[in-house]
Amino acid sequence: MTRRAEIVGAGFAGLTAACALAQLDRALALAPGHADALNNRGNSRAAKGDLQSAIADFSEAVDLYPGALKAKAYNNRARALAQKGEPDRALAD
Repeated sequence: MTRRAEIVGAGFAGLTAACALAQLDRALALAPGHADALNNRGNSRAAKGDLQSAIADFSEAVDLYPGALKAKAYNNRARALAQKGEPDRALAD
């Protein structure tokens, strides 16, 4: 496992959304454009109620993930869109 993967893949279970978000911001500063970190930061932002930023993170992750791995970011983005009150956009994902 590369150091980059260790930093980004560090477990976030048990952390508050705010703490996880701070750690993911640091990870992304070290490994910009890492799809898993962006997807996880989107989940943390959604948990804090920052749906617009979460959707932006999920959208960037969709662009970065290869092939079928895009599905998790699409799913997360659809959930955030539905929570934001945009069911038509959520269904499109």
